[in-house]
Amino acid sequence: MHEALERRPSIKYGLLLAATIIVIYTITYFVAPTYLFSLILKLVLGIVPTIYFILLALKKKKAMHEGSLMFAEAFQSSLLTYIIGTFLSSLFFYILTNHIDPDLVPLGIQTLADTSLAVIDKMGGNINDTDEFKQIFMEKVNPFTLSMTMLDWLSRLFFPGAVLTLILAAIGKS
Repeated sequence: MHEALERRPSIKYGLLLAATIIVIYTITYFVAPTYLFSLILKLVLGIVPTIYFILLALKKKKAMHEGSLMFAEAFQSSLLTYIIGTFLSSLFFYILTNHIDPDLVPLGIQTLADTSLAVIDKMGGNINDTDEFKQIFMEKVNPFTLSMTMLDWLSRLFFPGAVLTLILAAIGKS
């Protein structure tokens, strides 16, 4: 098994990326569960290990090809690493919020409602009845279902996923 992973660096580093993000989620869950729903935290703590493991996968792939890597190969390796790591960590997030601690769902919805109100306010919008908005948000929206989690994952394949993997592939091929 270990030997097979050595021949497929994208899979190996994708699994390591998933494990790293899962550890970050777990630590965040125990320290401050509200931060699990912070977009800024997800971007920052998700991008740093993603860049690291994609670059490791590219370095290993390049070494396997005697120091030369075409852009298409570099992009494929980068994207596969990203897909594996983010897909598995998204599944863990779904399991965490819906099965390990279902109380995270209302906390997440409340956090997202508060964040939405803050964004609307910063953009100069006005909601006359914020309590009514929160109530509607709490009753009508559940972004933590499996389908919504996978839809979120798919959207992240384009940004930051595709953008990041294209940049790293261009860097890693040379």
